[in-house]
Amino acid sequence: SGLWTFGSDSASTHFPYTDGTIYDSFGTTSRKSTANPATTLAQWNIYEVVSASGEWTSYINSVQLYTTASNTVGFAASPNITIGSTASESAYLAGMIGELVLYDSALDLTNRGLLETYLQTKWGTP
Repeated sequence: SGLWTFGSDSASTHFPYTDGTIYDSFGTTSRKSTANPATTLAQWNIYEVVSASGEWTSYINSVQLYTTASNTVGFAASPNITIGSTASESAYLAGMIGELVLYDSALDLTNRGLLETYLQTKWGTP
């Protein structure tokens, strides 16, 4: 299933792809092949991405999925979230988003924890 277009890479973001791997291009010029998460994506999860110069990291429920020191920050001119379904499920998220929180800088560990606590309190613990 697709998820969003927030990066300047033209490749699609898949959350997850048919092999279970999450491919993401959030805030970057090159799509990252992250991992096949141990948690099921059939339940709600907190998915986090840090895109900064020289760092791209993703997490699910506070567990790091992927990190690289090779990153150039880049955002799409027209970012979008694609939720719904069509004949081509690869273009749309087959799920729901409860909340999307964006910051203009990477959060430190303390502030990431505060955000996760807020989301867990509001939506329940994943």
